[in-house]
Amino acid sequence: MPDDLGTWKQKLLYVVAWLFSTVLLCVGLVLVRNLLMALLRWGIDLLPLEYTWETGATIGWWEEFISQLAWLFVACIAATANIAIEYYYRKGIAKGLLWTRIKRITIPEIAVVIVGSGLSALL
Repeated sequence: MPDDLGTWKQKLLYVVAWLFSTVLLCVGLVLVRNLLMALLRWGIDLLPLEYTWETGATIGWWEEFISQLAWLFVACIAATANIAIEYYYRKGIAKGLLWTRIKRITIPEIAVVIVGSGLSALL
């Protein structure tokens, strides 16, 4: 007898899709963060700075600070998106739109992972 979350098969599909989506989300966010950090390092290398011990230490400190700040933003975005995706999938079961919602979330995540992996290979 189905309840508001559907049959056990729908519940299982919902949980598996949510876990898969979470993995893709985390991988995609890490790839985007790494690409942004690579662009930042490339931009710093283009700056007309005199590389003395003092400026090198300062650039290294800022780069580490921005890196740690980027990890904080990635963690916040991942947690928020993970909760939103779970809610979106759960409400999709009740409306009978679970497969449509899985496609709407998973296809862009796969695209981000593929494009991010390709760009990471180039950099």
